[in-house]
Amino acid sequence: MHPSTLYKGYQAQLAAHETARQHMLATVWEIEEAEHFIVFLNAMHTNNEDWLKFMDDQLHSLRSLFSEFYEDEHEILKAISSQAEHVVKVLGLRVSKVFQSGVGASRFPSSQPGVIDDEDNNVGRVSVKSRADDPDPPPAVGFLIMKTTPNM
Repeated sequence: MHPSTLYKGYQAQLAAHETARQHMLATVWEIEEAEHFIVFLNAMHTNNEDWLKFMDDQLHSLRSLFSEFYEDEHEILKAISSQAEHVVKVLGLRVSKVFQSGVGASRFPSSQPGVIDDEDNNVGRVSVKSRADDPDPPPAVGFLIMKTTPNM
């Protein structure tokens, strides 16, 4: 064999060894990269767990605050409902029907029959007719209706 051919074979062998060494070096760096990413991801996980615990504590405090508020509102509504039932019992079925039918009625004095305007003190009063004047009179309910007039 010719010495130049042997030299070329030797160079090919050195290149193969260098390739293997570079592959090993790249593999070591890939392992190093993976270890750094594992450390990073563990830190992110710990950070997210801390944030989740903080948010969970805030959620529990808001839940307790709202539950106390709604419990108070529930108690108030139960008391109002009880008072309304008592008013219905006291005033009777006819007055309760008038209240129920009056829901959604207009609040402007000009559109309500039986309202007397008192221009001196800007108060409208509900008039009450006697049974002799009307065969089916409205119940005697004393509501005051405030009129708003611009000051000029």
